[in-house]
Amino acid sequence: MPIVCHYRQIEESKKRAIESINYRIGSALEKDARIFNRKQKNNFIKLNMKVSGFKKFENNLPLSCKELIEQKVECKHCHTRYAVIGSAFYCPACGQNSAINTFEEFIKTTYSKLNNLDRINDAIENKDDANRIIRSLLESIPNDLVESIQCLSEAVYDSLPNKKILKKNLFQRIDDSNKLWKEAVGTSFENWLTNNEFERMKVYYQRRHLLIHTNGIVDEEYLNKTNDSNYKVGERIVFDQKSALEFTNIIEKVGEGIKKISEE
Repeated sequence: MPIVCHYRQIEESKKRAIESINYRIGSALEKDARIFNRKQKNNFIKLNMKVSGFKKFENNLPLSCKELIEQKVECKHCHTRYAVIGSAFYCPACGQNSAINTFEEFIKTTYSKLNNLDRINDAIENKDDANRIIRSLLESIPNDLVESIQCLSEAVYDSLPNKKILKKNLFQRIDDSNKLWKEAVGTSFENWLTNNEFERMKVYYQRRHLLIHTNGIVDEEYLNKTNDSNYKVGERIVFDQKSALEFTNIIEKVGEGIKKISEE
């Protein structure tokens, strides 16, 4: 059973758990430091305690927003019902890959998130937290979209009679996957998208790379690959609602093209 998506979810869960624990420890130490500093008197020698190095943990979304970001799935093989946040293409009960059905549900859930950002904002009392959470939600979408089309591609390609052994994460690389589809079925991104959409897809893949590997900070490699005149080296990219909607539309169209391969 392919486990690439399961592995990523486990690793992300570990990361979030560690961040939460570190934040709790840091908060406790900061509280102790404040108490210690308040007890200091105006003597000739005065000690001051400062705690640093603990990042603020992003708050979870309130329960009122749960239905907007949850993707509810029923396994076609064992009929297990489960809910996920983000992309998940394997049933946790039997491991069956329901890639096409799950891809469709994932796209619907993504549109639901994007169309209800105001509702999410209104549900969070602290507006600084609201802005951080919405930004975090938006910036998670590029990676979720790339992983969703990767899992769909792997499942459909694996069903082809002329399939080859694939290199790891090949479907995360546009040029390689475009070439592979052409060789396998005679159709590819250039047939499923307009020229402009194909170019925008390449840009969004590179922005996704920045968000994962450089915290969104633009480097020379990004500029060389995209010729994006909107940014300079050292600036941080902005992935807003408009960008997320455009990228989702593009990935949805690519998914439709890949699903046709499966039907044929």
